[in-house]
Amino acid sequence: MTLVEALQGMQYVFILILALLVSYKWPQLLREEFSKSALIRKACGIILIAGGLWWLSWG
Repeated sequence: MTLVEALQGMQYVFILILALLVSYKWPQLLREEFSKSALIRKACGIILIAGGLWWLSWG
């Protein structure tokens, strides 16, 4: 696994963090649900995507 492949999986984490920051700083620009259950669903999605990328890189 190369560094670029590893960073592809992290891309979604950075997007989520950026969305959180923008939502708190400028709530009128981005209306995104950040309840506990929504964050858990998003984290599970990120884990599944990262796991799939990892699985594809070893396949």
